[in-house]
Amino acid sequence: MATEPWTDMAFNPVLFERNRRLFPDEQLAKYSGRHIAWNLEGTCIVAEAATGKELYERLKELGIDPCLTVSSFVPDPNTSYI
Repeated sequence: MATEPWTDMAFNPVLFERNRRLFPDEQLAKYSGRHIAWNLEGTCIVAEAATGKELYERLKELGIDPCLTVSSFVPDPNTSYI
């Protein structure tokens, strides 16, 4: 089984967080209110969906092992989650 570009390294949380902080806010803003999956390096978003379940299904459709991604939710700044 060939490795995919997002699996070339083991997960390093320090590297992920550093790269994630460098990800442009204006690019992240287009995912407001969505669930997203990052590559293990935290340099790109590999999938997005309305719910966590849909994100998992989307990753499977794309042939990406969900265990090889970091999932998160991008809050919509115009929505209260309290």
